[in-house]
Amino acid sequence: MTKKSGKKKELEIVYKFDADQLKQQKTDLENILSNKEKLLNHAETDFKTEMDGSGGTKRWGYNIVSQQKEKIFKQHLEEYQKTADTLQPKIATIQEKINEINTKIAKEFEDFKQSNTAFGTLIQVEALQSLLTKDKTGSLRMRYYLLVFILALIELSALIAKMLYGTRSYKSKANFITEEEVKSSENDKEIILAKLEEYKNLTLENELALIRKFFTEAKEVNHSKLDEMMAEYRNGKDKTNKDLWEQFTKKCFIKE
Repeated sequence: MTKKSGKKKELEIVYKFDADQLKQQKTDLENILSNKEKLLNHAETDFKTEMDGSGGTKRWGYNIVSQQKEKIFKQHLEEYQKTADTLQPKIATIQEKINEINTKIAKEFEDFKQSNTAFGTLIQVEALQSLLTKDKTGSLRMRYYLLVFILALIELSALIAKMLYGTRSYKSKANFITEEEVKSSENDKEIILAKLEEYKNLTLENELALIRKFFTEAKEVNHSKLDEMMAEYRNGKDKTNKDLWEQFTKKCFIKE
């Protein structure tokens, strides 16, 4: 059953008591009028067959028997007319009330379709609540309470399951996952920083080792250059101590 057809069924249930009562009243009145009509038709047939000799005494013509049957026919005709004059307006009034109920059902169903584009269980409950004031039998109220109870169980099912089975809620699981991701991110950050620090330390050690090796190996070279420069200074006549010092610092000292 679709939600729309379910809604229409609910409306029919709400108005069912009033509609059934009106239909029963109409049926009772129609039965009374129908019985009167049957008696009238039977009296008319009895009179006519008596007149043409095809029934009754088999005597043709307007005689004492046919006159009596005519009298009975007229009595039934008069009773039928009185009954019809009394009951037909009542039947028409009852039919109008039935039509009004059907119109209400159709209108409320159409309003429901127009105002509720998204049909849900909770929306149906609200619609039923609005119809409780029209329920005269109390049957709809009992069904409503049962429906509310079932819906409450559905809404509380997650909480009940948590209480029974001791499982963590979705929010707790989400918080746990978030905390784990934060911890993982912090750990990754610490690892990266540690790697950078180790890289810096190893680079510094390597550079220092190269510098030490450079000066160690350059020591003998510098001494050789110094000896050569001193020999040239001794043999030279024009060079001063200042010239020798400038030449020495230029060749052997590192400038930065």
